Amino acid sequence: MSEKYEQEISKLQAENENLKNQLSHYLTIYQLSINSDHTLDGLIFHKNGICIEVNRAFCKITGKSREELIGKNLLDLISKNIDRKTFLNQKLISNSSEPYKINITKQDGAEIILEIQSKTFDYYGETYRISSVKDVTVRMQVEHDLKTTKEEAEKSQLLLSKQNKELENANQELKKAIIKAEESDKLKSSFLANMSHEIRTPMNGLIGFVELLVQDNLSEEKKHVYKKVVTDSCNRLLGIINDVLDISKLETAQYKVEIEEININEIILESYTLFLNQTKQKNLNFVTTKTLSDTQGLIKTDGQKLKQIFHNLLGNSIKFTHQGKIELGYRVVNNNESIEFYISDTGIGIPESELNLVFDRFRQVDNTSERKYGGTGLGLAIAKGFVELLGGNIRCESEIGKGSSFIFTIPYVSDYKEIETPDPLVIPEQKTKKFKILVVDDEEINFLYIEEILLRMDNISSTCRASNGVESINMVYQDPDIDLVLMDIKMPVMDGYEATRELKKIRPGLPIIAQTAYAMHGDENLCLEAGCDYYISKPIQKNKLIGVINSFLLKK
Repeated sequence: MSEKYEQEISKLQAENENLKNQLSHYLTIYQLSINSDHTLDGLIFHKNGICIEVNRAFCKITGKSREELIGKNLLDLISKNIDRKTFLNQKLISNSSEPYKINITKQDGAEIILEIQSKTFDYYGETYRISSVKDVTVRMQVEHDLKTTKEEAEKSQLLLSKQNKELENANQELKKAIIKAEESDKLKSSFLANMSHEIRTPMNGLIGFVELLVQDNLSEEKKHVYKKVVTDSCNRLLGIINDVLDISKLETAQYKVEIEEININEIILESYTLFLNQTKQKNLNFVTTKTLSDTQGLIKTDGQKLKQIFHNLLGNSIKFTHQGKIELGYRVVNNNESIEFYISDTGIGIPESELNLVFDRFRQVDNTSERKYGGTGLGLAIAKGFVELLGGNIRCESEIGKGSSFIFTIPYVSDYKEIETPDPLVIPEQKTKKFKILVVDDEEINFLYIEEILLRMDNISSTCRASNGVESINMVYQDPDIDLVLMDIKMPVMDGYEATRELKKIRPGLPIIAQTAYAMHGDENLCLEAGCDYYISKPIQKNKLIGVINSFLLKK
């Protein structure tokens, strides 16, 4: 037993000696630093967070004296926004020797950042901690500033790279724009030169043959020839003016889409009637094809712009076709979501290399046939502009010597999409019935011109005239044989708008065609809103007037 006790005593003595050596080690460190002014690290001896001893460096760091710190709870030094209980358990009295950082409040109220690393040791059964303390406020600020600077530099680098890329892209776009602008200038110069030629040619014919007409001793045959030249020159000039106005309005986005419910079969029939005489004069076979019934053909779109597309494309096909046929038709595509219209001809055709140019503004296909046929080169560009306004697209398929097909699609918006077997389109024969036309116009010369055109039509029996809106109402009320009214707009006593509204009350089914010198944007809508069934702007073209009148009379 005594031997066992002796072993236990020896063990305890060894442990006590070890503790003395350990304490001696820490005390030696402390003594070296406690009174030193050159030690950068602060030292604290504490037990359970209560300060037992500090060195001068720690006093200097905190701004407090040794007397103010000894016996005090170190928790009183830390910032108020730190959870004290957590800090006490996890840092001050834990056995961890990992360094950590903490914010403390100095004597003067300033906050600083300390980096602390502690060591735990036992002395006679008591646990103590000795902590090395560094003020890393400046270092942390520098590190923060460096990090911020690095992040800002990286952001700046990314921004600079992005800007360089954008600049590079902008330079590429600028080069393309310069090339395009130079090409556009050339095209516009060519266009203006061509326009000068196109305007001067009919002007020369107009002025020259008018001077010849006033000469004496002209035979009736020569008078007839000269008058035809004057008429053709006027029509050509009017076409040029209309093309320039249309392309100008398209480029400045002045056109608005007026959605209404229209019957595409009726518009096909109207276009057929309007261009039938031109195809007959060239001995061309003019056919139309439909694939929808009249009910299914009721779609919602801008009817006037659709007509203008037909007119431009049909005019183009007739001009370049000398034999064979012209076909106007449509079909439903894209799972019943679109209507695809087509105007096909057996004309001279277009080279494949130039198909992508035919719809460009200020551009003509540069070949001998184009110079031979003349024209402003705007008709197809206008058609393309109207197709795009209607939410569609247009393309051209062609083969030299075999002909061309102009194909465009617009959305098929209709309340009547039921699938039916369509009836073949049959153009009705001219009826033998003769019709009576009322011309409402306060200008005598206008009436004489229109009357001359009407009386040359095979299906017109007679005409009558009213000089103002009130007279037209009385005449329609008294004469049920009037089949159609040509209504001027600007007249004394009662204008054409009011007269049309009143006539529609008397005879709702009576066709009324507005014919007016007003041709500004919106005038057509005013006429249609008043109740007019169609609108023709002055000066009136004979063939167009005949075609429009026949399209209404064919329905009777």
